[in-house]
Amino acid sequence: MNIDPATLLFTQDSIKNTFQVPHEDERIDDAVDAILQGKLTACAFPAIRVVSYEGHLWSLDNRRLWVFKKAKVETISVFLSSKYYFHRRFQELITDPALMNRIRQPCYWPRVRGPCRKKFHSPVPTRRYASHDHSARSEDEPKTFMQKVAGLLAAIWKYVMS
Repeated sequence: MNIDPATLLFTQDSIKNTFQVPHEDERIDDAVDAILQGKLTACAFPAIRVVSYEGHLWSLDNRRLWVFKKAKVETISVFLSSKYYFHRRFQELITDPALMNRIRQPCYWPRVRGPCRKKFHSPVPTRRYASHDHSARSEDEPKTFMQKVAGLLAAIWKYVMS
């Protein structure tokens, strides 16, 4: 399923500045730069695991979500997991109402543990999509909020009906 990462919520209040094995020496801010400079595409990353809970989609892969949101990637591949109740990180989130309310805010960004750049500039306008859909829009054609919601609902409906 492909969706806009801006519609996903984080499940942690902090993330490490580097990826896990086998990319443990790679920093998340370097990945943002690589996407913005066209050296890397979002489809080079594995699909983000998400869970649906209380009407929202929550990411179980917060570093990758951080990268995609910072790089303003418009579409990413996600995998809807039904086993969220077994995931420790999600259990911590849903048992802490204060944390859940803070993270649920639309402008929320988790704190990055370790050195990390916070601002990025794209040298040239590029198309940043996770899928290889050649009919995708260019960046100068922004989606409205309702278009994003309609796309998300269509993707969820397609998943449910499959």
